[in-house]
This record gives sequence, structure tokens and C-alpha cells, in this order.
Amino acid sequence: MSTEQQPAHIFILCHGLWGNQKHMGTIESAIKDMLPDSSKEKILTLSPSTYAYYKSYDGLEIIGSKVVSEILYWIKNLEKDENYKVVKFSIVGYSLGGLISRYVIGELYKIGFFESIEPIYFTTFATPHVGIQFYDKGLFPKIANTLGPYLFGYSGRELFIADKEKLLVTMSTPDSPYYKALKSFELRLALANIKNDRTVAFYTSFITDYSPFNQFNAIKVKYLKNLPQVTIGNALVRPKFVDLKRSQVLTPEQIQGFEGNKQENTSLIRRNKYLRYSLMIFLASFILPFWIPFVLTSTICGTIFSIVKIKFFRSYGYYQENSSERWLKLMDKDHPTETNYSQDDEENAFTGGTAQLMENTFEGFLNVEDRMIGHSELKTTDDNEDEEEDTYSSSSTSGVSGKSSRDNLLPDSDMPVPKTILETFTKNSRPLVKIDLKAYENSILEHWKMICLANEVEKYSTFKEKTRLPLNQERQFIVESLNDLGWLKLAIYIDAWNAHDGIVSRRGIRSNNKGSATVYLWCTILRLHLRNELPEEEK
Repeated sequence: MSTEQQPAHIFILCHGLWGNQKHMGTIESAIKDMLPDSSKEKILTLSPSTYAYYKSYDGLEIIGSKVVSEILYWIKNLEKDENYKVVKFSIVGYSLGGLISRYVIGELYKIGFFESIEPIYFTTFATPHVGIQFYDKGLFPKIANTLGPYLFGYSGRELFIADKEKLLVTMSTPDSPYYKALKSFELRLALANIKNDRTVAFYTSFITDYSPFNQFNAIKVKYLKNLPQVTIGNALVRPKFVDLKRSQVLTPEQIQGFEGNKQENTSLIRRNKYLRYSLMIFLASFILPFWIPFVLTSTICGTIFSIVKIKFFRSYGYYQENSSERWLKLMDKDHPTETNYSQDDEENAFTGGTAQLMENTFEGFLNVEDRMIGHSELKTTDDNEDEEEDTYSSSSTSGVSGKSSRDNLLPDSDMPVPKTILETFTKNSRPLVKIDLKAYENSILEHWKMICLANEVEKYSTFKEKTRLPLNQERQFIVESLNDLGWLKLAIYIDAWNAHDGIVSRRGIRSNNKGSATVYLWCTILRLHLRNELPEEEK
């Protein structure tokens, strides 16, 4: 038996605030479905489990150090027990997880991690890179901007850039290890909701100082042409990559006959304004008066618990673990594998149950429309703009997992044979995903130039001077500094009540078919890049 280690490419999947590793299930499924047959290395995924629920209030420093330790622990385990040698590294962050990812790679950079492991892909979905700040007029934005820094523990202060260290600014400074680490990745990708994201605004996830979609009823959204249909569950859907060049602001005359940016297979409540307004009145009258106090009380308790916990354990040196020492231990083959998550387990009694209840209640309200669709056969209509829908399923992750890419190799080559059709099934043999991979790949290649030009916002009619936001000096610095790195930016429009959920389909592949189709199309970019088939000048 050969003892030669198999090279591996590990993907770290970081969830967001209030979240847990199950939220990354659809992304994990896409990676494991789409990439093994295009990679010379074994594709592995790791979803960190050390900062779920209210532990995500602990701030980037503490969360990041936990994730770094977890990454080093699993890499040592893979080397010792599974005979894998990690040679490539990618990371995907959703919401707050994108900021956690930026912190983590900076800490790894400090300890020389990337001297022996190659950084490949850095991706964020709906991540507040520029922090959180509400610019709309009215009472709610004022209240949110005032109270926001004092909610969600240390993470809240960092998100609103109200912390003493100004960590988001520091991570965007060119001479910082966080910036240098980000620059070292071969591809940086950012996916942003243009509308219906109740948590992260477009400007901060797209890393821009424009907010062009506020007057949404006066904008005709166009999508990348001829995106292929895919089957997810019982639905035929298309991914919703917005074509910023073709999207346009309507004239007053055009608005008169405009029926809105409709998508096919949208829920009954979304299609019917009377039902929609009736539901809003019902929620405002009977549900929100009970739910808002519950959320505020729970959030305040979680914030207090996080702050007190951190101060207490810091006094005993619990959070003073040195990542450099962990890395030296990892490099020492004779050092036993170890980890220390016992305190995290003790915290779960308070944080897990309450946060899970709040998450389930919150998503139950926001996604009541999903139940109006049912699981009946769904059809699509094609108006040359590509339209879509929603449904349900879940997947969970624990530790490191992956699929072999070595079973079916090209003759005289280390590269596996790429599939042309992807077809997956649920545990009870029901169809889950069916994709014409060749059509997906051709679509990316057809629109590649447009995707690469997404940074040139001044060329787009929707990005007018009047939509520019009055960012303060710190936020403007973040925008300009991060954009100097070069990103592939993808604007997404999902016609759902809660697009922040939908962009990663965090309740399962069928919970939001449009979101899942979008995730799989994003993965197609990585698939092509792994095979060196993206246009050379833009790669």
C-alpha cells in the first residue's frame, strides 16, 4: 500500500451572524457536486462550528482565532489520519462570515500559512465589507444607526465601525496582513443582492459608494442573456445574475405602463399585492408587537452574555492562544493532535437553544410565502430575461468532507474527466439538482467580459451621481482600498421576501431555487478556473 500523501484543496465555509454551519449546506453541496471532476487535488470542505448562534457576537478577533485554530486542527488531522496534504486553500464567507474570512486569512498570513499552501478563491455572499450604516431618511434608520453599535456584542460595534480599533478599516489598509492575504488569492468574488436583502444593503456587499436600486419601481432589471435553465426539485429555474449594463432607469412615461420586475414561479403572496398588504397588516398588528420585544430582549441578553463572558475568560487568559504556536505544532509531525473547544460546548446551553428558537421564528415569518407555493410541479416562462421560483430541503456538515476526484482520470493525465451533466438525488431518491454543465460553462464564457467589468460602475445608467451615498472618510477609504485589489462582482436579484436567506439558499437547496441556481453558476466560474479555461487576459 502506498503511503504517498494525496494533495488536497480545502474550502473553508464561514456562516454569518446568528447562524450555524447548516446555513452553508447549499454552497457545500455545489462545491462537492461541481468541482471534484475539474480538480487535480482532492476537494474538501470545512464548515467551522465554533461560533454558532450568539457566539457570533464575540467579535472578529475572538471568532477569527477560533476558526484559525479549527482550520489548523483539521489540517493536522487530515495529514495524520487521512493521508491528505493540503496544498490549496479557498474560503467562502456568507454575511458576517465574509468579514470573519478576511480576518482569518490575515491571521494565517501572519504565521506563514500561505508560504506552503496556495491561496486560490476568496468569495463573499451578501457581506457588509463597508460595514453597516443606514442612509435612508426616517425614524427607523436613525434608531438603527444609534442602537446598532450597542447590539450584537463586539461584532455589532465592528459592523458599525464604532469599535476603538476600527478593525474594518485596519483590514482594508494595504500594509496590513489582512489586505496582503486578500491580495494573494487568485480570484476574489463578491455576490450582492440588489434588493430584498433585509440585513445587508447592496452598496456594502458590492463594495461601492452607490445605492442605485432604491427607487426600484422605476428600474427595469435585466439579466445576463440566455442563462440556461436548471432543474431543482420539481422546478425549472434560471440563475439571477443581473446585467448592470442593460438594466435601466425608466422615464416617467415608461413607468406608467411598467408592471414591476416580475419573475416567474414567484409565490402567490409576492404576485398579489392585496394578499401581500393583508399579510403585512396582519404581521404589524398581531405578530410584530410580540416578536419585536422578544428579539430585542434576546439580542440584549446575548450581547450582555457575550461581553461578560469575554471579559471573564480574558482575565484567565482563555482567549490568549497564540496562532503561531499552533502552526508550529502543526508543522511538528510528532506533536499530538489536540483542540480545545470545551468552553464552547459549555456556552451552548445558553446560546444554542434561544438563538435557534429566534432564528426559526424569524425565518418562519419571513418565509411564510414559501408555504403558499407547495411542492407542485412548477413551470417557467421565457421572456428573454430569464425568470424563476422557490421550495425546501436541508443539508448539514460536520468536520471535513469531500468527494474523490481521482476515480475517473483523463488518459495520461492527472486531470479527471469533466462531467457534462450533473444530476443529484435526495436520500429517498427524489430528483434534487439537474444541470447541463456544458451550457452553464458556455454561459459564463459568453458573459465573462461583462462579469469582469462590473467594477466600472460609472458606465451604467443606474449608477447616477444622485445615487451616490455620503460615506464618511473611513468608509470611502474601505471602498477605494478594496476595489484596488480587483474583484469579480456579481449583482443578484431574487424576488423573495428575504433575499439575504435566498442568496445562499441557507435552508436547503430547494428552499430557494433561484438562490441555488445562482450558487451553482458561481461554482461554474471556479470550475472553469480550475481547468484553466477562463479567458487568459481576464483570469
